Parts: sequence; C-alpha cells; structure tokens
Amino acid sequence: MQTMKEMMKIFSALGTVNRITLPLSGSADKERVSVLLDDIEDMVESMDDRMSVFKSDSEISAVNAASGENTVPVSSDTFEIVKAARHYSEITGGAFDITTRPLSQLWGIGKKGAFIPGRREIKSARSLVGYKGIITKITDESQYEIGLSKKGQQIDLGSIAKGAAADRAAGMLREEGLTDAIIDFGGTVVVLDVEHKVGICDPAGRSAGPVWTLKTAGKAVVTSGSYEKSFMKNGVLYHHIIDPRTGMPARNDIAGVTLTGGSALELDALSTAVFIEGIEKGYELMRANGTEGLFILRNGNMFATKGVKNGEII
Repeated sequence: MQTMKEMMKIFSALGTVNRITLPLSGSADKERVSVLLDDIEDMVESMDDRMSVFKSDSEISAVNAASGENTVPVSSDTFEIVKAARHYSEITGGAFDITTRPLSQLWGIGKKGAFIPGRREIKSARSLVGYKGIITKITDESQYEIGLSKKGQQIDLGSIAKGAAADRAAGMLREEGLTDAIIDFGGTVVVLDVEHKVGICDPAGRSAGPVWTLKTAGKAVVTSGSYEKSFMKNGVLYHHIIDPRTGMPARNDIAGVTLTGGSALELDALSTAVFIEGIEKGYELMRANGTEGLFILRNGNMFATKGVKNGEII
C-alpha cells in the first residue's frame, strides 16, 4: 500500500514562521496545490505589508503617525480587522485591546531585560490605551478610513492578524475543494474538515512532548501563554501579556490557555482576554462566546471545559 505524500509550505510573515501541511494524490495535484500555496503566501505577506507596526510604510503605521490629527485611508481588509478587534474589545470589557502598544513599548518585555517601569510611566502610557478611541468611517467616496482620537495612541494588530490570515488561508483552500490540511501560523492553528490531532505543550517546558492532545476537524485552535517573553524578579513573574486596564502584566495562576472554536481571528482575541481574566471570569467569557478550551496552570495542573474530554473535542 502506497503512503500518501504530503506537501508543506513554510514561510515567514506577521512576525512568525507559518506552515501549511496537506496530503497529495498525484503530480497534477502537486502542481495545482503548489500554485495555491504560493497564492496564500502572497496573501499573508500582503497583510503583513499593510498591517505591521514594524514597517514604516504600512497602513497601520500611517494610522499611528496621524493619531490625534486625522483619519487615514486604508484597505478594506485592514478596516474590517480593526473593526473586528474593536468588537472583541467591547465584548471582553477591554481585556483585549489593540491600542496597548504604548504599554508594550514601555515594558519592552524580552528587550529590556528585567526592567520594571515606574508608576508614573505606566500611568502615562495607560492614558493612551483605550479601544474607544479607535475611529472607523467610510467616506462618501466609499473610501475606508481609520483614525485614533488621542495624540500618541497606537494600534498593533499583532494579537489578531495571525488568526485573520489563518481563516483566510483556510477559505482559499476550501474554495479549491481541499478539505484536508493543517494551517499553523505561529501557534494559531486551523484544521480543515478531515480530523487531525493537535498537541498542546506545557507552557513552562516541563514536558518534552504534548501534555494534552485535541482531536479536531473544521476548527481553529489558539494558545496564549506567558512563556514566550518573560522574566522573574523578586519572586514575581513579569510577562508580555499586559492587562490594558492596569498597565501591568496579567497576574494570575495561568501559564497558558488554549481555546478551540470556529474562527481563528475570534480565538486570537478571546485567548488573550481569557488569559488576562483568569480561570473564573475567563471561563464565563468562553461560555458566553461558545468556545471550549484548556487551562494550564503554573503549578502544572490542568483544567478543561466540559467540551474537552479525554483529550478530544466532543
């Protein structure tokens, strides 16, 4: 019996390594899929060009530069993702907020060593944070525009763009009749309609392999964790997931939270908010939005929602 061959596309964009893996049935299929994967790479790179805060000529950089002054013309894609981000800010009570860049820059977790800013610095940066300051409008000429109400405010779509890109990649594959693929954009995963296992690793690195395995199909799986960028000082863990409402790294017992549901974009936003809110409020937020998931605590304990049983989505 001949083993089914696989094709994998690997490329860098949106600040991470992106992988798409899918089976092949023949040489003709290989050629068609190769062209499609190139198209997906182009799509993601185009999103990066328009939405990256690290590119001075991006649409988001233009919006940030004009904060407090005027709105800036943007593409429909950027407009819709910013609108979606504002929506998730509203339903999470501000736990998720794409205007936290002044705080992220101030803390510089992963770049400034064990630096802890002063209260006045945090208060000043936090005064620039607030999703309600995001302005979206469509002009009479059908031009999409975005602005920020305060001078110094900044948008950063890094917490939601990967999910948007993964959802669109899945849509492009399905439009070509492909139903078996795994999209992994820096840990934001979408499994198409054929079931696969997705391994969840221990955020603290206490285990070499997955500590939980989800069997899933037609779902997205997204993880937020404090392990990516962090430092310990005086017995306190400081990490890169900052609570917009306090200006401080979120303080709770969670090391990582993994959510699963229908939209990677939604899960990108909700996983951040759930992590910040902690187990009790986070669980309520998950229930309110119809998602399932797994909490991994810093002491190694794990708690799964009712929809996750024996490592399988049911």
